[in-house]
Amino acid sequence: MLVLDQMKAELTAQQGTLKEVTSAMDVEGKKKRIEELSREMEEPDFWDDPERANKRTKELKNTQDIVEKVNRLNSQFEDIIDLIDMTNEEGVDDNELAAEIR
Repeated sequence: MLVLDQMKAELTAQQGTLKEVTSAMDVEGKKKRIEELSREMEEPDFWDDPERANKRTKELKNTQDIVEKVNRLNSQFEDIIDLIDMTNEEGVDDNELAAEIR
């Protein structure tokens, strides 16, 4: 369990960096922008200007990709911490799991 405890400590030390990245990426602002773009795309005249529509569609896709990647990173972080905690509770051989977690 010593190896997993050490890994958890290393991960926990990086949690601040993860929060900074999430904040710097302005995920909440991007979610609002996704909503705005989605509403705009529902307007009947949206496709009347193909150039504008294409720009908005690309912006929506790029913004969704960023939010998805940041969310996935946060989720993976939490999943690894949970996995370490569950493994410590169950007394599983931490050397086998440590390789998988890395």
